[in-house]
Amino acid sequence: MRAGAPVDDAGAEVDLALAAVELVADVGDEVGDHAAQLVGIRLDRRCVAELAGEDRLVRDHGPEQADRLGDERLEVDGWAGRTPHPEQEIVPICLGEVPRTREALTGGNPGGVRVQAVQLSVRIEALPLAEPFVIARETTEVADVVWVELEHDGERGYGEAAPIERYEETAESAAAYLEEVADSLGDDPFAFDEILDRLPQREYAARAALDAALHDLCGKLTGLPVWRLLGLRRAGPPTTWTIGLAEPDEMAAKAERAKRFEGLKLKLGGRDGKDIGRVAAVREAWPGPIRVDVNEYWSVDEALESLPRLAALGVEYCEQPLPEGDPGGAVVKAGSPIPIYVDEDCHTLASVAACAQRAHGINIKLAKSGGIREAVRMAHAARALGLGVMLGCMVESGLGIAAGASIASLCDHVDLDGNILIKEDPWPGVELVDGVQLPSNEPGLGVTQAVPSPR
Repeated sequence: MRAGAPVDDAGAEVDLALAAVELVADVGDEVGDHAAQLVGIRLDRRCVAELAGEDRLVRDHGPEQADRLGDERLEVDGWAGRTPHPEQEIVPICLGEVPRTREALTGGNPGGVRVQAVQLSVRIEALPLAEPFVIARETTEVADVVWVELEHDGERGYGEAAPIERYEETAESAAAYLEEVADSLGDDPFAFDEILDRLPQREYAARAALDAALHDLCGKLTGLPVWRLLGLRRAGPPTTWTIGLAEPDEMAAKAERAKRFEGLKLKLGGRDGKDIGRVAAVREAWPGPIRVDVNEYWSVDEALESLPRLAALGVEYCEQPLPEGDPGGAVVKAGSPIPIYVDEDCHTLASVAACAQRAHGINIKLAKSGGIREAVRMAHAARALGLGVMLGCMVESGLGIAAGASIASLCDHVDLDGNILIKEDPWPGVELVDGVQLPSNEPGLGVTQAVPSPR
């Protein structure tokens, strides 16, 4: 039978569904649920009520067995107490190459069900920026990213890796990592921890792409947007708009045009004596919140001299003033009149505790941490340590931003403007509403692929 083809014999639909019910009764929920998936009954259970119609069960199995199997089916799927309308038409299930007997479903082994392995494919894509993006250490005109596609049970999930050379990762190394681990994903996309724990602890942008694709896939299988799958609120704080390092008057002119945003983040670290002048020029043009990011390009003395002047200009916080691991971090934290947030100092959960010694808050990026699951752990650990939580991003398409937006509600500050920096977003779906990057209400990450599939 062709994948996606409807079942012609309505009686066969019920036989298949009942086989899954009996498997649940015989071998338990976990294995039985795999059987339910094999016969096309997804975790959202859209067809359960129709399949459990009493008239069809009575006709095919007799009154006594119909009562037992119907009750079991409704209870297993969370539909207990819900009765289908007696005249409701049975909706055909779409099936692939599905085994039709208990022996076929179990492969002759009632303790194990044949299930499809999660399939993976990758591609490298170039994202041209709307204009060159300048920070202290580099200028970016085109961002190379990696798109990963997972396929399981007739659904596909997508994720994006945004590697940067600062962390010794490239699009090529990320793609190679994903191809290396393609056979390690197993057959249960909901087993996030088991999957990620058996993968090598490196290439964190690639791990983030895989993590996002798993969340996207599982959201689609359950019919839930990822933020709901995680039990979180939809909306986080408004995103800042990042203005790249430039001459003071140019940065001020860009600030005047930032009408859609409530706050700005200014890139500093010019090492030309103009950083305070840059902020002063923007302050004259922009009355709203200002944050600054030095990207590791100040010394301890420069930081201690500059931070009070930034405070006088109303700057809310300073991000990563010192190089990663600089021994003067605690001194700068103690002497700063505004909060210090660290980015390059904070990678994964293991980094968070040390950050409390040198900063008031951390900047979490999925591409650094390895994905949504690790980022959530980091946010909770930071809270326990009394640290503020910021969510940042790389230059990414809407596919990468959608994953970050799904957990933005956990954070105090959000900097998710990567998809707005590029010339054209190939993955629309995240909405900028009153300055907030809102994740979609559609299942999974909710972004739409506007380019051909990686396959």
